[in-house]
Parts: sequence; structure tokens; C-alpha cells
Amino acid sequence: MTTRIPSKPAGSYGVDAILVPVLLSLSTLPLLLGTIANIAQSAPAWTWLLMGAGALSLGYSALAFWYTTLRGKFLVWARLLDSLHLRGDENSLDLGCGRGAVIIATALRLPHGHATGIDLWRNQDQTGNSAEATRKNTELNGVADRITLDTGDMTRLPYEDASFDLVTASVSIHNIPEAAGPPRHRGQGQDQGVRRRTHRRRRSLHLHGRGPAHAVGNDAHHHYQGAEEPLTLTQNKDRSRRTASRGSSPRRSSGP
Repeated sequence: MTTRIPSKPAGSYGVDAILVPVLLSLSTLPLLLGTIANIAQSAPAWTWLLMGAGALSLGYSALAFWYTTLRGKFLVWARLLDSLHLRGDENSLDLGCGRGAVIIATALRLPHGHATGIDLWRNQDQTGNSAEATRKNTELNGVADRITLDTGDMTRLPYEDASFDLVTASVSIHNIPEAAGPPRHRGQGQDQGVRRRTHRRRRSLHLHGRGPAHAVGNDAHHHYQGAEEPLTLTQNKDRSRRTASRGSSPRRSSGP
């Protein structure tokens, strides 16, 4: 009998970029109160319509963010991972693993494999982000024995080429700064898990593995999936680029 894998692994996974949903929520309140006050005082229609539209827009954005970080992303990742039809003996790498939402979901699908996660463990990226919190979640899900957690920078990976069959990244690659300038805004996330510029001379990682290599990831309201081999992180004169080569561009579809 096949054990059913839950869409959301057991444990606590914090909130991604906590300042964003908090600011959106707080910004909605005065607009909503202003709308109600203007209606009650019989103010010109355009004033409360304008404020009401702003309240609806910000309120929707806040609700969407809270839902995505607390529930939606788990559903998207469950679909993405299931769509890969993994054998169960692969070695995987999760870039910016945080409190373990993706690496644990992956490890649950690798009963005979191993999953490695690397992170800088910064609380601004995810509330309560720490290796200890992630270890507790791995123990709750019974996968601690097949997960390794490393502390490090995803732009300076300490792993040998051909070490992994699968590479994942969830709302993390957009944090990598450009060769000149700060990281792009979250809403301008590049092909997460598929392509991202990094600084000059940083280490490249070739991912060929024992079978078809995959890179999957999501950022903001989209998710991306790269497929068949060869999948290689290549390095140019002033940047390294992850590409999923299949004779065409990676497929892109809408996510929550």
C-alpha cells in the first residue's frame, strides 16, 4: 500500500518576507476606514470610490500573500514535485531551503535518496529561519536521516559537479544581487530555479546526475519548471547562468 504524501508537511514554516504582508495589511486598514467614513458623511462619490478601490487592491494583495506563504506554496510544490515522477533514489539540492518546506516535501518523495539544503538562515527572508527550526521539522516528518543542512551562500556552492539529480529553489534566487547593484524587487523575479545572473568568478555547478536532471522553482506568483538533461550551471565572462536545455525555453505556468 502506497503511503499518501501530504500536500503540506507537518511542522511550522514561518512567513516569507514578513514585512511585505504586514505592511500591505496595515496599509489596507486606513483606506478601508476612510472609505466607510466618506460614505457615512455623504462625501462625493469619487472620494470613497477611489479609497475603496485602493483598499480592495491592497487587501487582496495582503490576503493573497498570506495565503501563498501559509498554504498556497505548499500546494504548488506538491504538484511540481509529483509532476517529475521521481524514482525515489535521487540526490537533490534545495537552494535557500529556509525552514524546510521544499526540502522536506522533496525528501518525502525520496525514500531511498538524499536531500541537501543550503541557506544563510536570515530572519528577514523567513520568520524564525534557523537550521535548528528546520531540523525539528525534518524530525516531525520522519526524514531527518536523509536530509543534510548546510550553512552557505548559493552563489558559492561547495559541491562537486554531477552531485545532484534535482535542484529546487523557492522564492530565494531573486535575493542574489546583480553583478552591479542591489537585488531586483520580488515582483521582478527572474526564472527562479531556471536562470539567474550571479557575480563574476563565482563557482559554477554542472548537474548531470545519473538520469534526467531537473531544476524547478517558483517566485512571486509564477512557478517554473525546467526539464530534461543536460542541465548545467555555466559561467560566462561576467556572469554564470543556469539553463535547462531541451531545445526550447522552459515551460512557464501561472501559480498562486
